[in-house]
Amino acid sequence: MRRTSLTRLQLQVELFNVDNPPGTPVLHRPLTGTATETITASRASLYGRTPVVHLMGAGRVPLSDVVR
Repeated sequence: MRRTSLTRLQLQVELFNVDNPPGTPVLHRPLTGTATETITASRASLYGRTPVVHLMGAGRVPLSDVVR
């Protein structure tokens, strides 16, 4: 299994932050369940090797679950 480099993950976080400052409306779309409209409550960051962002009403979620 190939692992994504930390540099690439950090770039993903930085690009998300440029386009989505705290307070930006987004769609939280988890793998299971229904999509929910919410807003970003923080800047994105790395949690271990996972890019995440805090969303209002959802807590910390992976960026892969967020649709802009």
